[in-house]
Amino acid sequence: MRKNVWDDEEAMGAALRDSVDGPAPMPKVGVDQVMRQGRRRAAVRRGATLLGAAGVVAGIGLSTVLAGGFGGGLFTPASNGEETDYQRSPQREQAAVEPLPGWTLVDGCPLLDQYGDEVPADLGPLPQVEIPSAGVIEPLLRAALVDQQPESEPAITFATTEYSEKYQSPRVAVNMDLVGTETPGSIYLEALPHHGSPTEAADRAAADKVSRAPSCEVVAQRMTLDDGTVVQIYGVVSGGYNANSPSQGVDVFHPANYSVSIDADGHLSTDFESSADDPAMGGLPEDAGTGVVPLTTEELAAVGLALAEMG
Repeated sequence: MRKNVWDDEEAMGAALRDSVDGPAPMPKVGVDQVMRQGRRRAAVRRGATLLGAAGVVAGIGLSTVLAGGFGGGLFTPASNGEETDYQRSPQREQAAVEPLPGWTLVDGCPLLDQYGDEVPADLGPLPQVEIPSAGVIEPLLRAALVDQQPESEPAITFATTEYSEKYQSPRVAVNMDLVGTETPGSIYLEALPHHGSPTEAADRAAADKVSRAPSCEVVAQRMTLDDGTVVQIYGVVSGGYNANSPSQGVDVFHPANYSVSIDADGHLSTDFESSADDPAMGGLPEDAGTGVVPLTTEELAAVGLALAEMG
């Protein structure tokens, strides 16, 4: 059985905290936290859905292959070849967001405690609210992309409206390949309910980015519309296992208690491959990707503002 080095690190961290502050606080894992962690692995879910929709079940150990690209890093065999000795691959890093005229800089640190955990962490179940269907969102997303890149040809790879057992809430997901341009890529949209006001939900989303950002002050930029909708854009995420597939995200927090998250990724759906060892699994190879985000910061921000008009 392969040893997870985090077992030792977590035990060490707990011991250190006990020696300084007494018993460590109980783990705080709420639905919002799970939802955000799920977004970090959007390409993992996307790959599974894309290949499945095309008649090929996806996975390639996606949670393993892409783990280094979306949070915790990938465990790879050490150079001595011993399977029980693992080293940690480079993590994905959040760059400073490019300044946009009329947008407000967001500080993501106030919602973090001394351990870097979000406060509050557990907000209970997501609200049961109505979310526009994929049939409504997909043409709006397509039109917004073409407005920004008239030469592009958005090719839809999947669109789903469902009740998610994972989140215990409604969920909409849409994926398009942006082709016909000098910078092709994949555009992934997910809509889920959020807790609190649009501003409160946006603050929590900003806090989630802090751990990978160079500083709190550069984690995001925000525009608040007259109806209370908050549009929030983040810096480019790059590096890690899938270094050739950088990504950038924008969130739209609607007053109707649901949010729309859009990721522009530097890879195409066709980059995903099935596994020779297990045809029922597939994933994004390490060297796959275009090397660039398919939209500029300005273009992605404009797409977010277009989806904010959905109401």
